[in-house]
Amino acid sequence: MLWFVTSVKLLAEVALMAFAARGLLALLAGAQTPDNLMHRLFWTVTQPVEGLVRRCWPGTPSPRLVPWCAAALALAVWLGAAVAKLSLCVDAGRVVCA
Repeated sequence: MLWFVTSVKLLAEVALMAFAARGLLALLAGAQTPDNLMHRLFWTVTQPVEGLVRRCWPGTPSPRLVPWCAAALALAVWLGAAVAKLSLCVDAGRVVCA
């Protein structure tokens, strides 16, 4: 179970880092962001989370709001996985989580 929780936490961390990098790159590149190769790479990494938000959203979501909600979802998943990992580590002892 600890392996599964750690894997979910890792996936959420990768998504959060990709959202942060994508936002920073959008600030730096400005209007040329869609043509940037790195932006397309970060978009590919974050697309599954955004797709999940679009499928769960009632009606048609605003295109500007979807990345923010997806990043919030990734943050919530990361927090939940961190709490679950902490709980499992406390129950199992420090040797397992070292």
